[in-house]
Amino acid sequence: MPSPNWKSQARAMQHTGSRFPFASPQVDIWLPKDRSFAQYIINVYFTHLNIHRPVYARKDFDKIVDDLYESSPTGYDPGHLFSVYLVLALGTLSELNNRAVKANLDEKDHNLGSAAARKLMPHDWPSNDEFFERALGVKPELCVSISSLQALILLHWYLYIERQGRTLWRLVGTLVRLAIELGLHHDPTPQLAPGTNQHIFTEEESQLRIRLWAIILIHDRGTSILLGRPLAIATSDSNTPHPYRIKNARFVEFSEHFELSQPVADIQADIINSLYAPTRQAGDTIMRNATRIIKSMTELRRNLPENYHA
Repeated sequence: MPSPNWKSQARAMQHTGSRFPFASPQVDIWLPKDRSFAQYIINVYFTHLNIHRPVYARKDFDKIVDDLYESSPTGYDPGHLFSVYLVLALGTLSELNNRAVKANLDEKDHNLGSAAARKLMPHDWPSNDEFFERALGVKPELCVSISSLQALILLHWYLYIERQGRTLWRLVGTLVRLAIELGLHHDPTPQLAPGTNQHIFTEEESQLRIRLWAIILIHDRGTSILLGRPLAIATSDSNTPHPYRIKNARFVEFSEHFELSQPVADIQADIINSLYAPTRQAGDTIMRNATRIIKSMTELRRNLPENYHA
């Protein structure tokens, strides 16, 4: 039985992308009753988190939330609902951590799941665990779509925070394969509709696809380095360019950290392929690989903005 902190919105099942489009004439969507605090938590997420992993453009996400709360007859997209729950979970964790630091909790109470930490949030606000459980309830409905990919990226991020290492490894493989099925490993900018001079994707759609692919590569390389396992996709298997903030200025803001994470991911891929390879290598081969990687790291450091050298 849902807690009194939630409200139900009945929604017609119009989303034809669902794996079970005719399973039910409608679905019950549960949302936090306190919409104003939900908006506050969404602001926390976009201010502190989305800029480092730009999964959504703010205007697009706000429309998704508005449609859910207002029962807009735009159909049911499980990927978007899943993402709303995960954004609220991540935003809640971020806000809870910020409040715990400001409250200077004792070390034994600093765990964000402790009773003392939970008291820092409004009593009628669902916990991050509740949002996570709601998201998992939607997960079986995810399909081959950009919205489902966005949802799974957020899930991977949440599980990373929760230190679910082995689950991360399996999930990042799913992310890569779903992204490939959606064609994100191909540069979207020059793609034209057959027999026309019309671009398949708008500039906004192209930049979204580029950003999502970059996030997936960061997660893939980071997870492989963390666990010492092979990459899910080689650098040579994609021609999608790196995202640059100057090209995204009209669409979505992301941090310098995210932009600079791309060459770091490339170096991580080289480390995995060259130094973690399961085949036996001669000593001089290992030294050549290590020297090349060190040179890449030195070059990266040399090209960092001035404030990184302070």
